[in-house]
Amino acid sequence: MTTTASGLELAADEFAFHFDSNNGVTATDLGRFLQRAATVARGQGAELQVVGLRDGSLNVLLKAVARSRFAKNAKKEFEKAPVGTTAAGAALVGAVVSALIFATSSGKPTPLAKSAADIIEQTTVTQIQVVTVHQNVVIMDIEGAKQVRALEFPYTDDAKLVAEAPHHARLPSPEMRRLSTEMEKGNLTGWIGTFDGELHFRPDGYRYSAPVDLRFSNATSLPAGRYRVKGDLLLKAGRPDEFVILTAEPE
Repeated sequence: MTTTASGLELAADEFAFHFDSNNGVTATDLGRFLQRAATVARGQGAELQVVGLRDGSLNVLLKAVARSRFAKNAKKEFEKAPVGTTAAGAALVGAVVSALIFATSSGKPTPLAKSAADIIEQTTVTQIQVVTVHQNVVIMDIEGAKQVRALEFPYTDDAKLVAEAPHHARLPSPEMRRLSTEMEKGNLTGWIGTFDGELHFRPDGYRYSAPVDLRFSNATSLPAGRYRVKGDLLLKAGRPDEFVILTAEPE
């Protein structure tokens, strides 16, 4: 077991959802959110098992278990050497956590993103994090919930004007210019992982993720995790379309 920065004890094949609230979360809202998260995990070949709850701000501890353990070869899986099983479990958690992060920041109002936004909007929860033995990643907060709604209902209020504006008229926002500059300098950090079968990068402090282009780097693939990257940002309609990575250093 490893004690995280949040004070949670987690095994290598476990992670947690942290809901920042003094009043908890209703069973209905929590159940819907976990159901959506379980669907994302199944896309990575895993089933989620709730293995504990911690009080204060609500923490839900989960274990990612290979779906094969629920099939005919369950006995064979459980008889693996402990070291091998732990390593496999840690790799599975990395894949699941990456998918959860990008399902809430992919630029699409996914079922998980909408469920997380519902919790932020309808309860006293101000932030939802996914916690692993290595780091905490915010997957939804008040600003993120607003962006999910803007994506879900793009033809209301100011969003309608943006959606109907010609692409060539959309100049990079100050936020995008700042993001591009930080990447060119090699100062940009964030999470890299696989989403919908494609490698994505989600920079720290931004509610965006976009595919990664490694053709010009010395790496052909990158394992899921946090990196400091250098390269170029390609925009489309004023939003990140692709991160062309030249170097990626693990954080």
